[in-house]
Amino acid sequence: MTNFESFIAITKALKESSQSHQSFHAAFLVKGGKIFSIGINSMKGNAISSTYVSRKEDRLSYTYTAGIHAEMACLSKVKHKKYNMNEFSMIVIRVNNNGEVSNSRPCHNCCWHLGRYNLKKIYHSNAEGEIEKMKI
Repeated sequence: MTNFESFIAITKALKESSQSHQSFHAAFLVKGGKIFSIGINSMKGNAISSTYVSRKEDRLSYTYTAGIHAEMACLSKVKHKKYNMNEFSMIVIRVNNNGEVSNSRPCHNCCWHLGRYNLKKIYHSNAEGEIEKMKI
């Protein structure tokens, strides 16, 4: 089992225990093979991720609340000022409702925060169930 396979196995186990009916994303903050933090996506927000947005398109207005993404949940658990964050890696994996690994590329907002935290090595699952390294 490769390192990434172990993270996939952990994500699948977390998905099973959560009984979530949504796609399940898990983010791991890792240094030297040691997991420092795990975050999972949630419809419950926090100060980092909750946003209220109003848009007007074709005379229709709607408002929605964004929950917390796995990347932000993971980072919120770490007192990043104590660590040199560029020594860490983040691994983000998605497991869909069929138990398959699928695309979990961080969104634009998460990429901005990951860059702000000076994380250089970010890996995510893709639509083919493989792990890719991304640049920010």
